[in-house]
Amino acid sequence: MKGAYSIFERMFGYQPDMTEEQYNDRYSLTVKTKDRSRKTYCFSTPIRRINTGELVDFRFDKGEDYYAYAGSNSNFIIKKEGIDIQNNEGFIHLETDFGELCCDGEVLRGNGISIYPNLNGIRIKHHITGHKNQLVYKFGYLEYDLRNRTKAVSFMLEPFRSFMTITPIGCFDAGNRFTGPVIVSAKETGTKTGIIDLVPYGGRHYDSIEYEICLCERKLFLDTTVSSRLPDENNAFGGISFLGNSDAFGREMLYSRIDPGVLKDIKTEKMKKAVLHIPKLSTSSMKVRVGTIKERFCSFGSTWNNKVENERKIITAHESDRYYSIDISDKLIGVTTGDTIFFPGIILGSKGGINESTIISTGDCCSFPQILEITQ
Repeated sequence: MKGAYSIFERMFGYQPDMTEEQYNDRYSLTVKTKDRSRKTYCFSTPIRRINTGELVDFRFDKGEDYYAYAGSNSNFIIKKEGIDIQNNEGFIHLETDFGELCCDGEVLRGNGISIYPNLNGIRIKHHITGHKNQLVYKFGYLEYDLRNRTKAVSFMLEPFRSFMTITPIGCFDAGNRFTGPVIVSAKETGTKTGIIDLVPYGGRHYDSIEYEICLCERKLFLDTTVSSRLPDENNAFGGISFLGNSDAFGREMLYSRIDPGVLKDIKTEKMKKAVLHIPKLSTSSMKVRVGTIKERFCSFGSTWNNKVENERKIITAHESDRYYSIDISDKLIGVTTGDTIFFPGIILGSKGGINESTIISTGDCCSFPQILEITQ
């Protein structure tokens, strides 16, 4: 199934009833509905392949002793002993034991493992309680700088540009309910080799853990979480936010703004309304408060200790079972022109009590991307 349609249906519960689809860029679907309104759904990460412009297809192709998958700008070769990952900028081998693999629809299954395609990589679910979740990495012809953070390990091409990122999603019980975070860490063992560990936080009970492995592309949203228990740590490449208050991260907020360089390539003239939809990954219900900021924040440099403060104007995001919705029309659209205006960003937070948090995706998540819905 086409990735964009699969994600849309999973998030909103239906397929858009459209009479026309136009290909304008790699991030959006522009449709005309039966009531003749025109909407553009802009995904936080590309939904079309860089070399062909075709929508990413959530399908594994079988080879002689492997399965292949192509994301928006990535090629994965998955074997029982590990994964080869590459594009025109580099190559990495990840060594692990998947066991014998078989394809079940859009899912690869191995020894206690399920592997799902996402827009530019894969999401892995380890089903074995107590299993040692460890990956051994080996670089190809390039040596990358390692950006080691609590919520993401990135292999950097340049100081602000990643080649590949491994992001934990969390721990889940047998009913697939979220039970706690996963901490990731990487340790170099040689010039081009090392070990990546994924450890459930605080010894919580779990039946499985999930994480995603993605090559990086330019995103529609520039964002980062800031956390009181990680006061000097920036999380520009992490795909998950524990909004509110948690044991692992303390008080946490998400800073987000739109990359104008990406938005300018999307046909958004004469906008009437703009609503940001952010996927929920936990079942807990919580009021999410959204504040605006006067000055632009740095997504690669912001931390709890140097964060930009919000303005007094606060709104509450609309909550559904699957996502939070934030109407940013007055922050993004010029009143008289209908065109985009300067957008310094928003802050998402909550006044939840001790250990009260909701888990949402950030703009870097390829498995559960955010979607900006624009009505024209």
